[in-house]
Amino acid sequence: MVRAGLFFLCMAGWWLWLNQYMNMPVALTPVVSFCSIGCILYLAGLLNVLMPVQIVLYLGGLAILIVALVRRFRTVLTSFLRPSMILFTLCWGWTILRFRGALLQGHDDFAHWGIVAKRLISTGHLANTATTAVEYLDYPPATALWIKFYCNLVGTSDGTMLMAQALLAVACAFAVAALAKNRAQGFIAAGVALVPLSCGLVYGSLMVDGLLTMLGVAAIAAAIAQRRSSRPELAAVAAAPILGFLAITKNSGVFLAILAGLLILAILWKPHTSLRRRAADAVAALAFPTVLWYLWGQHIRLVYPDGMESKHAVDAAAYQANLAAKSPEDLAQFWQSFVAYWQDFSHYENVLYWFVPLAVCILAVILWRSGRIRGGQAAIACCAALGGTAIYTVGLAFTYIFSMPVAEMLVLASIGRYSLTFSLLVAGGGGILYLASCPTSQKRAFRWGETAVAVVLCLAFINTWGGFGKFYNRSGYDQSEQIPWLEFKQEYGLPDGAKYVIYTGDTPVDTWADTFVARYVFNTDTLYFWVDKDGPLDLDTICYQYEYLLFWGSDESSRQLLSDWGFDPDTRWIETRLFLARRDEYLKNGTPLPESSLPS
Repeated sequence: MVRAGLFFLCMAGWWLWLNQYMNMPVALTPVVSFCSIGCILYLAGLLNVLMPVQIVLYLGGLAILIVALVRRFRTVLTSFLRPSMILFTLCWGWTILRFRGALLQGHDDFAHWGIVAKRLISTGHLANTATTAVEYLDYPPATALWIKFYCNLVGTSDGTMLMAQALLAVACAFAVAALAKNRAQGFIAAGVALVPLSCGLVYGSLMVDGLLTMLGVAAIAAAIAQRRSSRPELAAVAAAPILGFLAITKNSGVFLAILAGLLILAILWKPHTSLRRRAADAVAALAFPTVLWYLWGQHIRLVYPDGMESKHAVDAAAYQANLAAKSPEDLAQFWQSFVAYWQDFSHYENVLYWFVPLAVCILAVILWRSGRIRGGQAAIACCAALGGTAIYTVGLAFTYIFSMPVAEMLVLASIGRYSLTFSLLVAGGGGILYLASCPTSQKRAFRWGETAVAVVLCLAFINTWGGFGKFYNRSGYDQSEQIPWLEFKQEYGLPDGAKYVIYTGDTPVDTWADTFVARYVFNTDTLYFWVDKDGPLDLDTICYQYEYLLFWGSDESSRQLLSDWGFDPDTRWIETRLFLARRDEYLKNGTPLPESSLPS
């Protein structure tokens, strides 16, 4: 808790700097600072100077806070301690308690998001040719860099990694509060913020699908809120680090960043704005995130050429290879399933996917007819909701065709998650539209009545999406897939980073899924399950490739082999160097060598 408090103080210095020197609304400072740090660490990682830059960011934030408090303590407190920041601080503390001792769960966290963060923390550098544990090398590392920044100071565990990502999501949610003009609207902002946080894609997982949409919503909110501040010329600049972080969170993030950037430029557009100002806004909203994303592709091509051939790689050759592997019959079956899915309203994700954009359009028309927004603004909102949905749907189809293998394409893998992700983005945009259009002053009864309706709608969405249990329910951590492996590792004191080969014997094991889990638990680049197709397991061979032989399951053959070589037949592991030493001893003494192979 002490180190978590120290990290909070380091961040508070940067929040203070953004508020005092850029006149940024207080509610925006957490997400802008977090994303700015992520972008800075990304560039530092490309230059392989991560740790020195991290230290500068830690000490810089702390120094700014100390100097500001010493020079103008009262002014700082009165200008910075707003209800939104107090509530954010409370949410920070609750998040720490919520995820203390938590364990990662779910295939995707082990297959990529967890292992890439853990390896980055362990090695201190971005993936290269030696980091074979990271399967999806083409995925950008923004969230892993932020997690490393948090864990290096607070401590490394599954719980602290979940804390780091959850805090980033909370910061995105609180950006909406910058649009509230009074206490009643603050309640509406809180309701809008809670909707995406209640979704399992965001709070309590290292998966980034839900976070992508929250970053997009936060960027739009940041631009609108900054435009209303005393430094409106910095509106696009305030959104730039969020858009940049969004683009390097996942490859699909650059698509959402461009959509959000175009919407921000449309919102900021004024008839008499100078060409220089428009160019600067375009650089901040479009060029900056695109360049950051482009640099990652160049990094992978330079340090890990095979990375562009990894699964879901954004590369023309990879797309061509994926398309070539699909027959006309496969494509026909895909289109039939894809169209049928959108016509099937038995899936609540599908209902929301079509209902939310229509609801935003209806809201825009109501706000226009009531005089809160202009006709052009209502048109932009409707085009963004409906046009964005159409573009996303087409882009999703192309993703299945060009980026996914045949088996995943035919079953529409994860389509519910992808559709829910976009629904979150559109719903957040609707919340921003409503808050941005709320008048500063209204009759008390009307203001609170409108607030009550809006909050009830938000609570209804929360109940539909994920429920309130995401905020407090810690059950399920005792069912994590990694618990058997953690117990095995702790019982026998097995080290991180070693090279492991695992013999399963008669014990049934899902070697595909458990490879990711075991690789994460042992934090290793080299871990292999010996299966039937590999033939007999020959100790003479594997001892030169692996450091440990683990017996996840044993059988008569394995017990007999261990006994013949003088080991405890019930042991669950041996160091391969001990086998080599024993073999050399037998050869030296002229003792006949026992059988050294296990049948497949």
